[in-house]
Amino acid sequence: MNPMNPVHLDELAPLVDALNHAEAEAKKWGGAAETLRKRIQSVMGDRTEGHIGGRPVFTWRHTGQFNARRFAQDHPDLAVKYTVTVTRDEVDVDALKAEVPELFTAYRARRFERKA
Repeated sequence: MNPMNPVHLDELAPLVDALNHAEAEAKKWGGAAETLRKRIQSVMGDRTEGHIGGRPVFTWRHTGQFNARRFAQDHPDLAVKYTVTVTRDEVDVDALKAEVPELFTAYRARRFERKA
């Protein structure tokens, strides 16, 4: 079987219908959840825990990640001052693709996409 050729699997039709419904519901409720999450975070302010009835129900702590892009947008002068050049080793994926295409393909990330 050639992985580049489409496969017609009519038995997937009920699953695709269910996926369509689930994604529509997730989109509808995802927006509501995000709005509520932002309201809770706003009320929490700088506090790292939110309690209801003396019991912790939310934590809002720093993850260790730093949003350098937003920092640079908000403070361009400081971003320039604290910018350094970093050198690192990386796999040359272009060379791997050219020389060992089957390994390149085996390790490529995959993403499930919907087609209209």
